[in-house]
Amino acid sequence: MAAATLVGLIGGASVVGRMGLGAIADRLGVIRLYMLCFLVVSLSYGIWLVASSYGTLVLFAIVMGVGYGGWVALSPAVMAELYGIHRLGTMLGAFYTGGGVVLSDAAPLLAEFVRLLGFPCTNTLMGLGGYPATDPLFLGMLGMHGTYEANMAMQH
Repeated sequence: MAAATLVGLIGGASVVGRMGLGAIADRLGVIRLYMLCFLVVSLSYGIWLVASSYGTLVLFAIVMGVGYGGWVALSPAVMAELYGIHRLGTMLGAFYTGGGVVLSDAAPLLAEFVRLLGFPCTNTLMGLGGYPATDPLFLGMLGMHGTYEANMAMQH
């Protein structure tokens, strides 16, 4: 029960970070606040490492949640600031495919969509074979045994 409460606190604090940091970004600047959120998340793990009580874990959950929420919410704004808004969807969008593509024999259709839209493609273990692994837009498989690129594309 205590662990579930901590996970809930991380989620709730993440919502606060996502919703509440926009006004601060207008004052501090999007990139500066993005870096600050990254620093807050990093520092939160220091709290976790030295935690010796449930109260300290609650503090970790709140600090980490707010920082992570801000970091996630600000990612598109940082991309727009750094690279402009032209093709922003292409930079942030990605196909996340699974076994349904393979089972429904929809691999050719998926390949057409990926090439037409120019979005990168990832898949789950069950989706291996649903998109050509040699294609430059293929980022690889997701998950613990997946590629760094695929996991990072889905995280942002």
